[in-house]
Amino acid sequence: MGGRRSRTGSRSGQQIQAAEWEAAKRRILDLAGSGQPQSVPPAPTDGTFATSSAAPALPRRRFVPYEDYLLAIARTLVRRHRPAWSWRKWRWVCRCGADLPCRVRHRVPIGRSQWLPGERR
Repeated sequence: MGGRRSRTGSRSGQQIQAAEWEAAKRRILDLAGSGQPQSVPPAPTDGTFATSSAAPALPRRRFVPYEDYLLAIARTLVRRHRPAWSWRKWRWVCRCGADLPCRVRHRVPIGRSQWLPGERR
């Protein structure tokens, strides 16, 4: 017998989570795309910003491209704001602990100081 958690149930849950992430990604990228400048310098492939040769040798700081920043926010919000059943309250609540609909603001996972210099506004 399959029991409560069969293989098909877990696979559909993973598909639902992937669909939620894609939907959040599209929404945030659409919102950000309207206000983003048209000419953005390409991001380095190694994730660091190259300094000029005249500058003193300082430790390299890692920067995150704006699109990766938005995706991190989308994934965090999708994960934190998914409804879950509360056995204590006997109703659906947000995973962050607030009642639905949840309008709680959470910390942004990546600070603005970590963006590439060309992508700061």
